[in-house]
Amino acid sequence: MRSRKGEQQLFYWIFPSYQQHERGMIWYVVAGALVGLLLVSSYITDNALFGLLVLITTFVIFVRHAFEPSRIECEITENGIRVGSKAYPFESINSFWVLELEDGRDMLYIEEKRGLRSILPVPILEADTEHLRKILRKYIEEEKERSFEPFWEWVAHRLKL
Repeated sequence: MRSRKGEQQLFYWIFPSYQQHERGMIWYVVAGALVGLLLVSSYITDNALFGLLVLITTFVIFVRHAFEPSRIECEITENGIRVGSKAYPFESINSFWVLELEDGRDMLYIEEKRGLRSILPVPILEADTEHLRKILRKYIEEEKERSFEPFWEWVAHRLKL
């Protein structure tokens, strides 16, 4: 099968742009109390910019939960990985690893070579994880010793953000 740019498509799947969490009443009460404390703190310290950032962040979190996540295409070709509209040539990728998270989801993590070694998390969902690994190993190194998700991913998952 050919990809959008006429390259040989080796693997393809679709995933939601973010995970929607089920949040109970306790989550909303704790989140509301935390937002209230942060707003009081911004008032006491006379820091209007911090208060504005708290309100914008709160708005984004609640609006994000109100809408269905968009669908993102992920494609592996002979030249690299495309996630949505962004292409990652194999030459720009340092390594990859696949983890099965506590909730049963599989995640592909792609570490780029650039600057601060940014890590791109990609949910795998129903795709064949072993077949994906086999294909990627032909082009980039798999880091088998990485057995944990990045800290920011862990925090976001635990806080249901």
